[in-house]
Amino acid sequence: MGYVLGFDLGTSYFKASLVDCEGNCVGTGRIATPKHHKGTVVSISPKQFQETVLTCITQVLAQASAEAQDIKGISYGSQATSFILFDKQMKPITDIVLWPSFYSNEVDPEYREFAGNNDFLQTTGLGIFGPGLFLAKLIWLKKNKPELWQTADQIMTISDYFLYILTGSIVSDTSTSSLLGIIDQKKQALWELVLPLIDKPAGFFPEFIFPGTLAGETNKGSLDVGLVPKIPVYAGTLDHVAAAVGAGIHYLAETSESTGTVLACIGIRNEYKPEEGMCVGGFLEPGKYVYLAFEDDGAEVIEWYHNTYIKDLSIDDMLDLAEEVPAGAYGLLYKPGRLDRDLTECFVCDPDSDSDCDYEPAVYIRAICESLAKRTGSLAERVSGVPVMVSGIPAMAAGVQNITGLLATGGANINRTLRKIKADIIGTKVITIRQKELGTFGAAMIAAAGIGWYNSIQEVQKSWITVDEVIPDSIAARGISL
Repeated sequence: MGYVLGFDLGTSYFKASLVDCEGNCVGTGRIATPKHHKGTVVSISPKQFQETVLTCITQVLAQASAEAQDIKGISYGSQATSFILFDKQMKPITDIVLWPSFYSNEVDPEYREFAGNNDFLQTTGLGIFGPGLFLAKLIWLKKNKPELWQTADQIMTISDYFLYILTGSIVSDTSTSSLLGIIDQKKQALWELVLPLIDKPAGFFPEFIFPGTLAGETNKGSLDVGLVPKIPVYAGTLDHVAAAVGAGIHYLAETSESTGTVLACIGIRNEYKPEEGMCVGGFLEPGKYVYLAFEDDGAEVIEWYHNTYIKDLSIDDMLDLAEEVPAGAYGLLYKPGRLDRDLTECFVCDPDSDSDCDYEPAVYIRAICESLAKRTGSLAERVSGVPVMVSGIPAMAAGVQNITGLLATGGANINRTLRKIKADIIGTKVITIRQKELGTFGAAMIAAAGIGWYNSIQEVQKSWITVDEVIPDSIAARGISL
């Protein structure tokens, strides 16, 4: 029978899951991403990258009592815009520079002019801008490290490098690459107008291929990471998309969210309509597009409040305190922002409230949860293109069509109270499934469809996904059994 292997090349952890054809996860691996900090640059050495992949695979196989030859297919979900440079002999000349890195806090004028043009947004679908983005870093290297830049003959993202180690192929999936600002999204190909900007030919970049496409088979080099030759490896997706696929996006609902370090929402739509503040790229199904929107101020506020004011409870028990407080938190509002502020700077009283702003911890927790819920609703509205809130109340309550459901894919969403508050404020079903490592699970689905166990991702989802809970419990209306 055999198994498929799904990887999650995350910023905090590398993870892997071994899954059988019925969707049972028989082994998992998890190891902290081996990051090094040097000033504002965060990196991983190529050697440490390979060792970490090997450790994950070793853990997975040991837990499943399986052998490498039992693996029938591999895919991944990955962080984006982390990159490594090579010379003409394909020798690495940099470490893997991770996406949180900054070379400068200043925006280069040449980059500003190029990325500020409406053609850039409409072509690449990249509606975010700043000195930490991929093209900004390449322009900085060109201007500030000219010898390194002249030596550089090939660039790969971290997921491209994963594929290269396993197969020897120099290819890149257009899902993770959608955040690079170099892909023509309608053509799903390199936008060659970026080339003069960085003084490099088209061959500097890998060949771009569609997610789910066969990238190659493992070769003899894959023995170094605990695999065997001749295993098919399929191009994967952005990690947020892989988690959404694992949770059932485009099957149970068209919108998903994650309340992790960042607050992020994914929507699947038929039309391509880029706009500022969002990223739009291709989905696993041709003709459909992924819409991604996020905010930096996510679940860290929960950890901050816990560590600062209420350490004697677990985070889960702390969040449950919000159930004791009525909706509206007595007029207390949380203001997203830096977490090194005083409590009085992080929270404000509603000016229409009679409260004197002297609250028990449960009220602060309720205010934090409601802030996360409202901002999740706002992001869901943007990515879905469907009204979520109308004049401050759920669209459904206002008689306006709302999103049909929201898939909760990770982070603080493990807490039921938070999910319930989101369901109440957004006015839609919040759905969780029993499988919890959704990034690796979604990647395994891509591999399962690739090797022909199923004819499509939706077929895999229908077979593998078991709904854990729906809040409120109205899933029967869609004919999905619990």
